[in-house]
Amino acid sequence: MYRTLIIAVLSIFFHSISFGQVTIQGKIIDSDGGNALAFANIEVVGLRQGTVSDLEGRFKLEVERLPVKLRFSYIGYQPKAVDVSSVSTKLEISLEVKSGTLEGVTVLAGVNPALRLIRGVMENREKNDHEYLKSYRCRSYNRLRLGPRFIYSDSILPPKETWTDDYRELSSMDFFLSESVGTRTYRRPGKAVEDIEATRTSGFQQPLFAIFATQLQSFTFYDPSFSLVGLEYLSPLNKRMERYYQYRLVDTLLVNDGRDTVYTVAFEPQPGRQFQAMKGRIQIQTPDMAIRSVFAEPVKIPGQDFEVQIRQLYEKNGVWFPTQLDADIVFNRLQVESSEKVDTAGTVTYSVYVHGEVRSYFTDLEVERDKPFSVPIGISARIADDAAKRDSVFWSQNRTEELTSKDSATYVIIDSLSESINLERIVNVLATLADGYLRFGKFDFDLNRLLRINSHEGVYLGVGGVTNENLSKRIQFDAFGGYGFGDSRFKYGYGARIRLGKAFWLRGGYSFDIEESGGSNFQVRTRGTLLENTQNLRRFYVDVFDEVSAAFLEVEFHPVSIWQNRIRLQRENRFLVGADYFFSEPAITGAFWQNGFTYTNITYEGRWAPRERFLENRGRRQLVEPAYPIFRYLLEQNIPEWSVDAGSITRAEAKVDFLWSNPYRGVLSMRFQGGLTEGVAPYQYLFSPLSNLRLYEDRWIGYSTIGDPMAFETVGFNEFLFQRYASGILSWNTKQLAFRRNTKFPEMVFLSKFMYGQAPEQGAHIGLPVESGAVTEFGIEFLRLIGGIGIGIYHRPDANAPFPWVIKLRI
Repeated sequence: MYRTLIIAVLSIFFHSISFGQVTIQGKIIDSDGGNALAFANIEVVGLRQGTVSDLEGRFKLEVERLPVKLRFSYIGYQPKAVDVSSVSTKLEISLEVKSGTLEGVTVLAGVNPALRLIRGVMENREKNDHEYLKSYRCRSYNRLRLGPRFIYSDSILPPKETWTDDYRELSSMDFFLSESVGTRTYRRPGKAVEDIEATRTSGFQQPLFAIFATQLQSFTFYDPSFSLVGLEYLSPLNKRMERYYQYRLVDTLLVNDGRDTVYTVAFEPQPGRQFQAMKGRIQIQTPDMAIRSVFAEPVKIPGQDFEVQIRQLYEKNGVWFPTQLDADIVFNRLQVESSEKVDTAGTVTYSVYVHGEVRSYFTDLEVERDKPFSVPIGISARIADDAAKRDSVFWSQNRTEELTSKDSATYVIIDSLSESINLERIVNVLATLADGYLRFGKFDFDLNRLLRINSHEGVYLGVGGVTNENLSKRIQFDAFGGYGFGDSRFKYGYGARIRLGKAFWLRGGYSFDIEESGGSNFQVRTRGTLLENTQNLRRFYVDVFDEVSAAFLEVEFHPVSIWQNRIRLQRENRFLVGADYFFSEPAITGAFWQNGFTYTNITYEGRWAPRERFLENRGRRQLVEPAYPIFRYLLEQNIPEWSVDAGSITRAEAKVDFLWSNPYRGVLSMRFQGGLTEGVAPYQYLFSPLSNLRLYEDRWIGYSTIGDPMAFETVGFNEFLFQRYASGILSWNTKQLAFRRNTKFPEMVFLSKFMYGQAPEQGAHIGLPVESGAVTEFGIEFLRLIGGIGIGIYHRPDANAPFPWVIKLRI
């Protein structure tokens, strides 16, 4: 009897196991184009059981026994029922587009269930958002594809045997493919680093696009704003949701044997609202009130250069966590081919645009609730030195998504093409060019040293540059030389820089050049791009300079990537040019009037940007996420014992920049700057404010027609000279929010600026005005009126203003 009972129990047990593990797998696609349908619903007919397809349209569903009937549905498509009696092959389910409008759930008595669900997600954010975890670590796999997007003259293509060779070749491969494998580590609040162990890029050995996938979109959809391709969009999960978005409940699905329900909520901007908006769908799983998936895209703007769609899939394995992030990008103006033949007879033609696909997968989640994982300050990604040297065995073990035949062909063809034309070298040259340098072998020529135009020098032509890592990774040599045709003076300089540690450098050298007299002299910075270096437009009109002959020795050190420091010892002679200026102070000049001064100064300068993020690759740090606020500060003290001229001068200056980007209010930027000089000092060591109005012969229109966003447009050059000053600049760029959102409309900017300074109380100055004063300036700018050119109107409500109203071009 016992033997029979045991056999019966075991039989039932094994029977339940065998039938409980029947797994149905497949993929859901669009019947027209064959594209995967993400987040499609799969239900077992007659049972409270179902699941949702992933970002690639794939699904996996466990049932107790076969046969079963499955119902497949997707918003905007005709549902389909399929009988499944075997799991020997994976299913491929194609759904047809439904004609007509999207149907939603009926809302009774003014109660919108979609709003209740959205509020529930926001109220449970701390419980479900992975960014609220103390610390976690997971494996990551990222893939970036750039390939052709075909637009056909007819939806029905001719037979393959009639295709042209060009079309056959173009449709068999992509233009670009890049992969990376690594580990993502997070520590609250908001600190994350991606340690990239392996990279592979078609045509390149260097990991040029290793972190593009993770930088493209926000890693969570719970935040009030969502970052996409560098732009901030207002999320549908924000406190002002009803004011800016409208919501509809469009579908429901029972999952986990009926224990949970997945609700699909569609969202779109309220009619008439002007803001950086998105539209799409959110799947919300109850009772957790957690995001299950997101499908979203920015609302299209007429004239927009590209279109983006993002998809995010969240799964619960102890905690809710994103397991897949996808993005599709269509470049509307990047056309490769136009009206080419598909077949030899030309019955169907095609045009080709560039289409991008970004796929990210996250697995092997480890949550640390007690002792958080270590995350470096200011580093968003670290690339291993041997990341580009991983073999095929490593990749086969670590790829979340296997290569297709098209992927393999892309690697083979693009690698071969790159080698034949030395593509990697060309890209390296272009990369340094974007930084303001042009690479020739072991030397990077500084493009900013080629040409300089200002009122004193007229036209300056020169050459300069620095050796690069192809010569030495530890030692750099730099030099420059050039001639100013207006002042008939030759300027030159040379130096050497030695790397003593990972973020520690020693540099020395000599230079003879000009600097704006009384101007700011912040020097700690990363390599500036050509764009950054063209934004200081007021330099064209500055007419009073110091000719500086200087020998220097300095150390630069970065304790962390976001904090850069420099200590400089410099012996300098400053001679003011561009004006007949002289200074007299008995304790310094005796009974004489003097223009040139020789001092030995020690300077400490710092730059702190707590939110900036860097990429660390082969010992070098590259800024990948510029962010605000940015603090700069400088303290300079002369050493009387080592100086030719007498007197003790202490000079301090500080500057802080803020910037906030708001999806429905535009961009607000602020700059506060101030400084003071202690001791009796000549013009060269005082402060001339950031003015941008040339007063020479009152020909202000001819001499200052280009505005500068961080200067006072109505204050004349050399109108003031301060021993201590404070200033502030407030700029609000409404983008196109003040008009209909269209790239053809201009951006409107409102400006408010103030400045107050005190003139030096000691010392006699002749040849230039030395006055105290306060200035208030208001302005409005219309940017991008014609291409990149705009116009600005500025007003200074001051009886002493040389020109109360000024109109300038804005570039």
